[in-house]
Amino acid sequence: MADYSLDSPFESTGTWWLPSDPDRKINGTIRYSEEGARLELDDSFTSIVGPVFGDQSTTFERIDGETALGVPMILFHVHQTGRHMNFGPSGLRQQDRMISSRLLIGHQIPDDARFKKVRFRIPGLQHWLSSPLVQRGIERKENDGSIVFHYRVEGSADESFRLPSIASDVTFTTTWIESRALDPFSCSVASEAWVELCPDEPQPLDWHLKQFATLNYMLSWLSSWSMSPDKIEGINDPHSSVSVLYRFQDRKPNLSPSQIDLFIPRPLLGIELGVALVNWFEIYSKIEDPCRLAISTSGSKELWIHVEFLSWMQALEGLHRSILDGNYMDPKAYEPVKKSLVDAIPNIVEQAHRESLRSRIRYGYQYSLRKRLDELTKRLSEPLRTIILGEGGQFPGSWVETRNYYTHWDVALQPTILEPPKMYEASFRISIFARVLFLQLMGISDEVVIQALGGSCHLAQYLIQLNAREHRKRFPDSTAGALMYVSEASAPIQEVADPDSKEPEV
Repeated sequence: MADYSLDSPFESTGTWWLPSDPDRKINGTIRYSEEGARLELDDSFTSIVGPVFGDQSTTFERIDGETALGVPMILFHVHQTGRHMNFGPSGLRQQDRMISSRLLIGHQIPDDARFKKVRFRIPGLQHWLSSPLVQRGIERKENDGSIVFHYRVEGSADESFRLPSIASDVTFTTTWIESRALDPFSCSVASEAWVELCPDEPQPLDWHLKQFATLNYMLSWLSSWSMSPDKIEGINDPHSSVSVLYRFQDRKPNLSPSQIDLFIPRPLLGIELGVALVNWFEIYSKIEDPCRLAISTSGSKELWIHVEFLSWMQALEGLHRSILDGNYMDPKAYEPVKKSLVDAIPNIVEQAHRESLRSRIRYGYQYSLRKRLDELTKRLSEPLRTIILGEGGQFPGSWVETRNYYTHWDVALQPTILEPPKMYEASFRISIFARVLFLQLMGISDEVVIQALGGSCHLAQYLIQLNAREHRKRFPDSTAGALMYVSEASAPIQEVADPDSKEPEV
């Protein structure tokens, strides 16, 4: 079977049919790209009878097909995007256009198919795992002194970890691809890494995709890269597998980071990888929504800075609500307080205003955003808070007031809100703050994070620049962090002629 990856567009002709009517086959062309799978049929599965409206659209749970080369394909969750209608001597002819975010290639499987194992290839995962495969040796021949290079390629052992919360094992595999194996003049070897989910009982494809998303978010927070897969295979037995082309909502194109670009690579976790995995999968169901909001905000490009800033603040509030209490008093104990406050609303207040006040009173037992952020801040050690949030190590009030202004449009707050350049810097610091809070839930210590924030990763380097700039603003005469010191010479420097140089001939 051909190598079907999520980053490799292709086009193929074939025949297509509905599982409910396999005898009625329609010719068509399928085109796959990063936007999904698009199917153009020469006919239609649904005949038009009666009035025709411009907003009519048809959805199919599944369309089966086979290419001209005999490759079985299945489209799931198929939506009609358009229809050509031609009138000729033979009457009305329809041609449908479809789109699907999920395409399976290799076998025709039942609707309720369950997979023993689904594996995901992730570009750059081998760098995060720090599993080098290629070793180079140098030898000098005694007879003529010439140098000989020896290259050794050796795979590493698979690593499997138990995830009790989902009754499954997860396995990390590092292997390689060799090109031109029989070419005596050139050879290249590229390493690649896979993640395999192996549940105790076979599970539907949706289950595997959901669990991988959980793992993908964990790897993204650790690495500072999207860690998106570029190839997916579903396996029921060694001789029966399907390629899965699935359009992940938050997926980024095929990018493979180098080790110096990683925030916290596997050897620097400070705890066993298996422990971090167990911790993350146990907590994820509680933090799924704020985590997804934070991941999508982190991966979105060219967002308006106001939208990015508000999204990060919303993610932090959601995270606090997910893992901490957040109530001034028990909701049941608040009921008589709420009743007293509602009863105290003067009768002169009109009904719409009264309902507005009741709505605010209804949630009066819950923490304010400022208090929620203070509680999240206290989860970090003082040195780490200072590095992330700046001098003082506290969540600045201007950040909260900026959020409140753009949420409630209170003109009284306008003089204190952040201007766009400062809002950009605040958004960056908040993104690091959120990342660290998620890392804590995995069991990553503050000491490990402090070490990472002094590293070569692009996130760490920009934070170092922000803190250095803030330090110089507070202490203008400080030379801390200077790259070099240039002093003025006490006497003119005489050029010294190079004795080996010759004057140009005239």
